[in-house]
Amino acid sequence: MGSDSVLSDVLAYQKNEITLSRFYALLADRIKEEKNKEILRKISNDELAHYEYWKKKSGRDLGPNKMRIIFYLMLSKLFGITFAIKLMERHEAHAQQVYGALSKDNPEVEPILQDEVSHEEDLIALIDEKRLHYIGSIVRGMNDGIVEITGEVAGLSFVFDQSLIIGIIAIISGSVGSLSLASSEYLAAIWEEGHQTPIGSAAYTVIAYMLTIFALIWPLLIGLAPINALVIIIINAVILIFIFNYHLSVAKELELSKRFGQMLLVSLGIACISFVLGYTIKHAFHLEI
Repeated sequence: MGSDSVLSDVLAYQKNEITLSRFYALLADRIKEEKNKEILRKISNDELAHYEYWKKKSGRDLGPNKMRIIFYLMLSKLFGITFAIKLMERHEAHAQQVYGALSKDNPEVEPILQDEVSHEEDLIALIDEKRLHYIGSIVRGMNDGIVEITGEVAGLSFVFDQSLIIGIIAIISGSVGSLSLASSEYLAAIWEEGHQTPIGSAAYTVIAYMLTIFALIWPLLIGLAPINALVIIIINAVILIFIFNYHLSVAKELELSKRFGQMLLVSLGIACISFVLGYTIKHAFHLEI
């Protein structure tokens, strides 16, 4: 087989291929669309063939990395199949580089390299995931929720001393705001042609909006002091913005830093303005509530 380092590399490639084969096979079982099932099963079989190639080189039989499979299957449930697949494929970029280097001295590696490249091309057009049609509605719902809650809590923190009151106000105004935005999304979907349905656009907007609100205001509902709660809310907002934009950057292959920075600037900028406004109003009118 050669040196120990070469054997170690071959075993690593072999482990990776059987893990990918098993992952795609399990993912195919979870998908309803027959076309997508067929593509995933083909890729699974190709990865299994790659495993058999490396098995002949190493002379060893290896099992898949079960923890990695479980992790990516969980990601597919939480963030969608497209996200899990494309994140998994990112890890195959290194393998493609290795195969490219090996193919110069080992012509039999070339078909494996071609399979890896075609996998990526197939996967890009593989999933027509419903939720990705409503990214615009989700972005608007989530962004409006973050802007409204961070701004509202920042402003009210200097007007009210009781966290629960601020939290209740945030829930009420947030609920009204989500319905208002949802109605706009509903009308926009009626007037515009696309994959989105009016009900779907409205539903995704409301869900994104309300989930964002409750993910942010829980520090108020458990009784933390308004200023302390505001700090946690802002931290939670930054985390939510990052998670969402990272998901979008992987699933839609968009730039992360620019979109994350834009959304962060808008959300925290509004919070700062509201904070100053609330402070000014409280002292101007001598409010103590």
